[in-house]
Amino acid sequence: MEVFSLKQFSFCLTQIDELPVCIAEFKTLCPASRSCIFVSIFTAWSDPVLIQRMLKQFAHDLPEAQILGCTSAGEIHDGSLKLYKTSLS
Repeated sequence: MEVFSLKQFSFCLTQIDELPVCIAEFKTLCPASRSCIFVSIFTAWSDPVLIQRMLKQFAHDLPEAQILGCTSAGEIHDGSLKLYKTSLS
């Protein structure tokens, strides 16, 4: 029987320009033998241009990832409420 393990890596962004660094760090932490990547995004950014930019960055750097996200008034990151940020995991 094949056994799967789930690993979670969390990042908190204050601006969109931090996204490439987060993705690069994720790639160094994530096992090379990964079989599936799921990205959850909770963001205070409601600007459609920023959201599209974020999605394009993920599509370019992690084309195999499944992405789920929503806008929010507050994001929970490492057990703390963050305002006006983007939480990725």
